[in-house]
Amino acid sequence: MTVHELARERVEFATRREHFEEVFRTVYQEYLKKGYCPAHPSKMRVSLYSALPDTVTFCLWRKNILAATASLIFDSPLGLPMESIYPKEIQTLRNTGRKLCEVSLLALNSQVISRGILLIYFAERLRCLYQMFKPIFWYARGAGGSTDLCIAMNPVHKFLYSSLYFEQFGEERIYESVNGNPSIAMRLNFENIEERTRKKTPGLYKLFFGNKLELKKIGDFFRWNREDFEYFFLENSDVLKKANPERIDYLAQIYPELPIQQMVRHSTLPSLPVLEPLEDKNAADMTDADSTQSKPLTTPSFLKAKYQAGDGKSRNIKIRNLSRGGLCVEDDTRLAIGTSLRLLLSVKSKTIEAQGEVAWTTKTGPPYICGVKFTFMEQKGREWFNTFIMDRAAEQIAEELDFSGLTTVPPQGEIERRSFARLKIPLRADVGFNEDTLLFQAQIYDLSEGGLCLISRFELKKEQELYLKLWFTDKDSVSLTGLIKYAIKKKHENRYVTFHGIEFAKLDQAIANKIAQFLSEKRSQLAAIEISLDDIVAQTRLPEIL
Repeated sequence: MTVHELARERVEFATRREHFEEVFRTVYQEYLKKGYCPAHPSKMRVSLYSALPDTVTFCLWRKNILAATASLIFDSPLGLPMESIYPKEIQTLRNTGRKLCEVSLLALNSQVISRGILLIYFAERLRCLYQMFKPIFWYARGAGGSTDLCIAMNPVHKFLYSSLYFEQFGEERIYESVNGNPSIAMRLNFENIEERTRKKTPGLYKLFFGNKLELKKIGDFFRWNREDFEYFFLENSDVLKKANPERIDYLAQIYPELPIQQMVRHSTLPSLPVLEPLEDKNAADMTDADSTQSKPLTTPSFLKAKYQAGDGKSRNIKIRNLSRGGLCVEDDTRLAIGTSLRLLLSVKSKTIEAQGEVAWTTKTGPPYICGVKFTFMEQKGREWFNTFIMDRAAEQIAEELDFSGLTTVPPQGEIERRSFARLKIPLRADVGFNEDTLLFQAQIYDLSEGGLCLISRFELKKEQELYLKLWFTDKDSVSLTGLIKYAIKKKHENRYVTFHGIEFAKLDQAIANKIAQFLSEKRSQLAAIEISLDDIVAQTRLPEIL
């Protein structure tokens, strides 16, 4: 990858509403495709465990598009998600003094991950997996203080996690939480893991320990506020409504600032607008994002190969790149598609025998390039070769990964702005793209000292700078500028409106004080008043040209 491409690919914590919106929608999209979850009107896959203050959600961004995500859940009075089908196994580990955490809501965005030939696709997925698991490993072992990292997975992925030193500790069972699909329990024991990888898999050692990560606890800079808590766990999911009283009580204890029990009692079934499909979002950026796709795994100089075709003659062959499923080879002789081959792969002093079949070939040459898929390899040989491939991939990828977004603490101003409590209040704003011309009127959904949410009948572009005239009353207003940080289209009563999250930019101190004073007065006046989304959307008119 080029330096320019790497600058656009980063791993960060989810800390804002728009982050979690992307996370829950991407997980839903991928789980629905695989049959891991039923359809839901919110088009989000939300977990009650995500509401816990210690849960950490990691995001891999390519430019401004979510490529992959995973959440790390720590043991608590709520237990772990996989405990619903592995209660004895989890409790046995607890009884021996183990401190557990679980990887959950893991998803790779299939709209972003390249879908090229098998070798490239494998390398791309592996790269994303490593980018997720390195910070998960360091956070779990460091800031989280855990001894074991657990995961419940489909058995088809067992080898992949075995190559990362996970071991199975629970038999295959049906997991109702993933729509009745099969699952096995695996865990990574952190004891002596550094020494084990150093001796056996130097590539993985370089990836995970060559550059150690010191990550701060998520609680130092993020905590759910009331509005976002309600939005995800009550308005767009039923996880709180289905929770038993003990779980509700526990959440009320750890969030004393939120009236959780009252919120649950007064909530109704989610009736808020269905989110637009992700396919329509960021469509203009997708081609650009794909340019960051990683290279296929290249071949080390010490990997040699010979093959025997039907004539029984053996010839040397050059391997261009490889994966667990096959090889891309170069030869002076053009091999026809469907040709069966007997392969002898030599790595240093070890030789592995395999059988393969030509899956595709170039028409021009020499040299001719063809793809060979493995059709048979003995179990021991396959295990050794797969470990070699994974380790080689880790070594190549180690030098490309960037985790600065996790280790750099946000400026204090950003932390304070995120903690502002937003007030739902139907104010009016005049909106334009320069300070001299205000083009239309729009409704304000909520307001805080750091920004506002603006509703319109059409979608504005992310990162667009807006000039706003915000009206507190018919005669009292302030003028300011802001940047659009997210735009979410929602359907309400057969019509669509778009919610734009706007962050104030270069706010004059006098204006900031005026907004703060206005909010302080309104919060005390509206302390006992509930303003619903229906009330605000009903007041949203078609834009009026000023």
